[in-house]
Amino acid sequence: MASHDYLTGLPNRVLLSDSIQFAIAHAERDKKLFALMTMDLDKFKTINDSFGHDVGDKLLKEIASRLKGALRGMDTVFRVGGDEFVLLSMDLTTEKDAGIVAAKVLEAVKKPFECVKDNYIEPSFSIGIAVYSIHAYCLDDMLKLSDEALYKAKKAGKNRFEFAEITDAVLRTTCD
Repeated sequence: MASHDYLTGLPNRVLLSDSIQFAIAHAERDKKLFALMTMDLDKFKTINDSFGHDVGDKLLKEIASRLKGALRGMDTVFRVGGDEFVLLSMDLTTEKDAGIVAAKVLEAVKKPFECVKDNYIEPSFSIGIAVYSIHAYCLDDMLKLSDEALYKAKKAGKNRFEFAEITDAVLRTTCD
């Protein structure tokens, strides 16, 4: 269980690095793209403060279940801490494909959740996306750029996704 989150059963940060290295090798071999999406529940602190940590934990379990149900077989979701998740979406043909996956995630997450009897909240995610070989060529840059794009999504109003902005020509020199 050292490689899986105790609450949700999802793979955790321990497996993330190895999975990204595998994704890089797979993308190079098959000439495909993959996306790394850093995802954060919007207003999670408010939910915990208003309804308690037990409700927050139940919401995290429900979100994990919704994510697993919405993703393709070649996608893997990780819980990396608190209300932060990372999605590794493999075998993409274009950057637009990553947006399609992110839109599915937003749709799956937003269904109302009964936090206490007859009191519902509509959870939402902010998502930052970095696409391998478009935005970055190495693990550190993928993580940095997806995280920066996440904060751009939060600043733009939450419940949305944003792509990384730096071009591959700029990052190619930093990953060698």
